[in-house]
Amino acid sequence: NCKLSFINCEFKSCVFKNGTTSKASFYTCDFLNSKIENLILSSCQMEKIRFINLSSKYFSFTSCYLKDISFIDSLLKEVTFQDNKSENISFSSCQLYENEFFHTSFLGTDFSSSLIEGIRIDLDSIRGATFSREQGLELVKMLGVNIK
Repeated sequence: NCKLSFINCEFKSCVFKNGTTSKASFYTCDFLNSKIENLILSSCQMEKIRFINLSSKYFSFTSCYLKDISFIDSLLKEVTFQDNKSENISFSSCQLYENEFFHTSFLGTDFSSSLIEGIRIDLDSIRGATFSREQGLELVKMLGVNIK
């Protein structure tokens, strides 16, 4: 039974495709100008991770421990955050398309500098998060509320 650990690593211009990683640990790692497609991270521990200029599609964080995770200038398409224990996740100037946020706390997360379209959420996950006015209107519409 092998458990992967990555400590103080820099993944630069890497491509991660078509896989599942379970119970791996990532500490103080940077993913720079990298691409992630069809990757599931399950029951992983991630602390002090920066995703900078990441392009991702079908990327899933499931039942992970996420602390001090930053997404900067990144494209996240159909990324799932589900059933995670989380603390201090940030998005800065990102494009978030068709992402899912379920049973993962984004308390204190500021989404206002990012473009958000077609997300699926539960209210508990976004409680205490910050959104721009335009994003707030879209969230209200998702709840079935009509605004004049």
